[in-house]
Amino acid sequence: MKLLLLYLTAILVAPPAGPALQMLREDPDRAGVNNHVYEFVKEYDTPAPAGYKPYYLLHYGRHGSRNEFKSKYYEELAHILQQARDGGFLSDDGEKLLVQTRQIIVAHRDSPGHLTRLGEAEHRELARRIYKRYKPVFTKGPRQIYVESSTVPRTLVSMTNFTGELIRLQKDLDISIDSDERVFSYVNNSCSKDMSAKIYKLTDSLAALMPVDTVQIYRRLFTDPEKGKALEPDAEKFQRYIFNTALIAKSCAIEGSPYDFLTEDVIYKWWARIVRRLYLRQCNSVEFGHLRLPRSKPLVDTVFRHLDEAVTSAPVAANLMFGHDHPLLGLASYLRLEGIGDRLTMDEITEKWYDPTNIPFASNMQIILYRNKAGKVLVKFVYNGRERAVHGLTPVSGPYYSWEDVSTLRNYKE
Repeated sequence: MKLLLLYLTAILVAPPAGPALQMLREDPDRAGVNNHVYEFVKEYDTPAPAGYKPYYLLHYGRHGSRNEFKSKYYEELAHILQQARDGGFLSDDGEKLLVQTRQIIVAHRDSPGHLTRLGEAEHRELARRIYKRYKPVFTKGPRQIYVESSTVPRTLVSMTNFTGELIRLQKDLDISIDSDERVFSYVNNSCSKDMSAKIYKLTDSLAALMPVDTVQIYRRLFTDPEKGKALEPDAEKFQRYIFNTALIAKSCAIEGSPYDFLTEDVIYKWWARIVRRLYLRQCNSVEFGHLRLPRSKPLVDTVFRHLDEAVTSAPVAANLMFGHDHPLLGLASYLRLEGIGDRLTMDEITEKWYDPTNIPFASNMQIILYRNKAGKVLVKFVYNGRERAVHGLTPVSGPYYSWEDVSTLRNYKE
């Protein structure tokens, strides 16, 4: 491990550069990674082989944009800035940040992890897009839709907005919903606590080796930087208060962004820690994937049970599953989806796993079945609006795979 850390230090502790930095410059809110609002992309469907039509859809959706679990970051930041204001040394920028922070405190509503109005809207828009994109699934066959949801309120509210929009679009749909501890046991999964602790320790160590400017923040927010520093002498902690407040600002639909008050190197540093933590804990890393992905098996088994039924008897038009970010990452990685499920080493993460559409709020995956008159079934995978290839499988055409090949994905392979 010591040799590994020395190797990682040489590679990872470097000035931000390349496409990841450009991605953050385009929209600093992307630094939140799994706290980033959903980006609706232009959707495109490669034509299916001649004679094949979509007839069934399986959907797994993460809940939409929410507020933060802990309000201590906002409250501590507001307290520091208010003290400076009372003392007469808060700058104009400091005043702007104080206003933004107070707006976020109000939006928090003393309800940790509460789905925001934006989160509700995200799921209504997703339902509209999926319905329009795969309309034959809902209109040409069975009208039954079976829904399974996590018991967590933000997920239930997301599910309600999604299914409500489907019913608005097509009133004859027959939707059945299950949400209990049995369902929660397989729609939700994560890495082990021991593995998580090791990865947190590792990523914290790496972050500590990345120095950032700790001077400008006091100059920018206070007319008397020394008095400002006396309120919070630890510049690293102070900037993390701002970063953690910025993470959730866009979800709360406030005016302006706290990211505006942080330097590029600070934003990059804390983005890198988040993205490394997520990938190492939940995805198909060379170092930890063999420990994480088998924990997705109950969800994978449920997905393939639904697919098996759709292939043999097509009892429903769609199975809709609603849950959280960790199980979705695990599922997409287990299935080896292009992008999300790429198998990377620790030193490759920030260079190759930086796509802002990897796991924002409201992330979603569809597995769509296509059939021809002879009964032959093809499968297509779509993740966050984009068709995805599957590592290790050869498509029949474009992004379309034979059901026989896709069926082999149920068995975990390193």
